[in-house]
Amino acid sequence: KDQSIQDILEITPIIQALKRIEAGHIDPEDFDLVQLHWDLKQKINILFDEWQIGYLTLDTLFSELSGGEQTKIQIIKAMLSQVDVILLDEPSNHLDKKSKLKLLNWIISSKQCFIIISHDKSLLNEMDVVIELSTQGFKAYGGNYDFYCAQRAIEQASLSQKITQATRELSGIQKAKQDMLEKK
Repeated sequence: KDQSIQDILEITPIIQALKRIEAGHIDPEDFDLVQLHWDLKQKINILFDEWQIGYLTLDTLFSELSGGEQTKIQIIKAMLSQVDVILLDEPSNHLDKKSKLKLLNWIISSKQCFIIISHDKSLLNEMDVVIELSTQGFKAYGGNYDFYCAQRAIEQASLSQKITQATRELSGIQKAKQDMLEKK
């Protein structure tokens, strides 16, 4: 509850080092910490403006933000990360149409790999692969959400047909068994 936006973004040590350097301190540890992040404040300001939260400051408490603002901060955190794979859990929740489009454009243009957990069908329809998690495990479908739904319908129809056929065969076997018992 007492974490600021910069704490959530995990940039507090870098911001503090930048402030000390700007104040004239020359501690080598600060320079080591900043390394390639000299423009971090500018990057943050640009991202905040792009996500329409430029009115927020890094000192704002995360708990004071709306659901949409919190989602945007978490997306910005992912955007700033240097990781190869990003897990997004319901990333379009609390976002307006414009922000959802911005999220989608970032996902499409990024070189990072995304694992997205979502109920947002419009977002899932933009994905290359849909992976279904069930009690049987994982099953990948090479296509978007509509393709997944079509494939699942085909699989369900095939399974229903197999169950019907197996039921008929079982009935035939049971009838043959009953006929044999009656003959005996």
